Amino acid sequence: MYSVLKKDGYDDIGTEEQFRDAMKDKGKANQLFSVLKNDGYDDIGNDENAFYDALNPVASTSETLQPVVQTEQQPVPQQPSTEQPWQPTEKEKAAMMTDLQRIGERTQQTVDRFNERVDNIQEYGLNPGLQTKEGKMQFNPENGKLEKTYITPFGNKTTSKPLVDIESFRYRQAADMSIGGQLRKANLRLQELKAKQAERASEVHKEWVEETEKNKAPLAAILGAATYTPRQQSDKENSALRVAIRETEELIKNLEEQKDRENGVDVGFWRGFGRTMGDVHTWDFGMGDMADAMTMMNADKLKGDNATEGERESHDMMMGAIHEKQQAEERYGGNTDFWNRAGVMTGYMPSFMLDFILTGGGFNGLSTFSKGSTKVAAPQRS
Repeated sequence: MYSVLKKDGYDDIGTEEQFRDAMKDKGKANQLFSVLKNDGYDDIGNDENAFYDALNPVASTSETLQPVVQTEQQPVPQQPSTEQPWQPTEKEKAAMMTDLQRIGERTQQTVDRFNERVDNIQEYGLNPGLQTKEGKMQFNPENGKLEKTYITPFGNKTTSKPLVDIESFRYRQAADMSIGGQLRKANLRLQELKAKQAERASEVHKEWVEETEKNKAPLAAILGAATYTPRQQSDKENSALRVAIRETEELIKNLEEQKDRENGVDVGFWRGFGRTMGDVHTWDFGMGDMADAMTMMNADKLKGDNATEGERESHDMMMGAIHEKQQAEERYGGNTDFWNRAGVMTGYMPSFMLDFILTGGGFNGLSTFSKGSTKVAAPQRS
């Protein structure tokens, strides 16, 4: 390994004895493994432990004690080879040397960047607020002046404070996994989804107006008005955004309940009952849940070859909202107590009873209800 690295241009690894002593340290061996993998040495495998063992071979006791039994084998006649061993041309040698030099330069750049970031993080020190921190004065060779530097929590340093503040803000957003932080991000995402849905509804309305004005058939205005709401509801982008909004609203409710639990607020029977009773989907006879389920079942069509850019974007928003809600349920769902779940189930009873009354208790009631509707509608058509 030492000879290969020296040949590839790694001149800062010391003598062979120093290199062997350094590789006995597993941390240094793992660091060398990472550098070589980044430089494209894929033939060293993917296991750091195996790489370390290969650098520090230890003869096993069984190998030293067990005698090697050799068996006689019949010699196999070798056919004389007519192929000449491959010899690189001068052009190929030059290309290989260039590649090795480039690998060495990339390795050195990677090491330099890593060391610089480590130094910056050490200079940044402890900062519980994860805010931008002023660094040491640094000479700018472009204007020949000393300039103030700024460091992000991630260890990046530059002289532009606005850029550093933006990166620090994004770092704080990603690092904030408290209930309050998750609620802030969920509410912000809900606002963005509603704005996106309003924008798409406006586009569908504009398309509907243009088509209605072009239609000069008798009663076109009346028929066009009857198709407006179904057109909005059947729009693929609107459907995906509707599911994303629904999932995000449920996520916010889950997070608010968990926040109240942590603050000692009662999240029991009446909280679960009120949440169910106040949900519009409880009273729409399952139509909303069915529409959302159909949208999720046909989600692949929003990413198909014929999908528009808006449909693909809406698909990503929908799947992201579903994923966020599932994560919260896995993280906090086990904290829901018995009485909260009982309140949720009780909240469904009034709507169930209403469904039961309207349907007459089954399919016979539905049939009667349909016949009655037909009798009422018949005189209007005559």
